[in-house]
Amino acid sequence: MHPPTFDGHGDPTLAEDWIQDIEEVLCVLNCTDKQKVLYSTFQLTGEAKRWWISERTIREAGRRGVVSWPHFKQICFDSFFPRSIRDARAKDFADLIQNFSELVDKVTIVERSFKRSVELQEQRKGLTPLGFPSNENQGPWKRMKLVNNLGQSQVQDNQRNNSCKSCNVVHFGDCRRRAGWCFRCGKHSHLVRDCPKQPDGSVNPNLPQRTDFAARGKNQHNAM
Repeated sequence: MHPPTFDGHGDPTLAEDWIQDIEEVLCVLNCTDKQKVLYSTFQLTGEAKRWWISERTIREAGRRGVVSWPHFKQICFDSFFPRSIRDARAKDFADLIQNFSELVDKVTIVERSFKRSVELQEQRKGLTPLGFPSNENQGPWKRMKLVNNLGQSQVQDNQRNNSCKSCNVVHFGDCRRRAGWCFRCGKHSHLVRDCPKQPDGSVNPNLPQRTDFAARGKNQHNAM
């Protein structure tokens, strides 16, 4: 095996990675906590090695006893991976999780909106320009059409039953055609086709025109 070394330089996360890697090797070797501290400190180089010599000297001078493996990991983290940096990394990770959760929510909303849009488009494909289903055989629309057709048929039947036998028109009171009334001016002396009152003010061409010769003959007859 080739246990990893650590010199104390670079990204602070390298200290965490080194402890995890070397702890795996020490567990495979079935080392005790005391042996783990001895073997781990032996793999320190450079600045990390100088840090451990200083830390060991201070502990020996203060007679603090042997450093346990959990305590060694803690003081190593505090020196090369400070809590302030760990807290900042933890906050960044929490923000990333929060942003990812919000992103998932937005994607879900977009998916629902897209699905609803597709459903509406499919529904519009089955409608006529007036907004009615193109397939008239569909349940409620078919019944609605049958009711409308039945109502129209009843109205037409009532109109036929109540229409005048002389003019075939539904009206109140006596029939003008049967009584000989003019439908335009309402007089009894002529029918509407012979009415002298035309809608545009012109003379009815169906009436006989009086000539000057006829007028003179009438005047001479009156003079006699």
